[in-house]
Amino acid sequence: MPKANLRPIPGGAPFQDFECSVCKARISRKCDNLADGKSVAALKAAIFEEWDAHLYNAHRHQWNFLRAKKAKRKVTE
Repeated sequence: MPKANLRPIPGGAPFQDFECSVCKARISRKCDNLADGKSVAALKAAIFEEWDAHLYNAHRHQWNFLRAKKAKRKVTE
């Protein structure tokens, strides 16, 4: 089973247009002012939140694996 990765879309807006490497689902967020540090942080958080939701809906096996890995890491810290 191939592992889903979040990849930038060639020719898309820098750091704003991505796709799933397995199913080619697009994830796009627009941000007007990328020079502002708070805007970048909010954009990054929104993209990863949408990516997490995509993994949950489309690639549940990988989502479960990542949740277990994060929980295991949290216990060892």
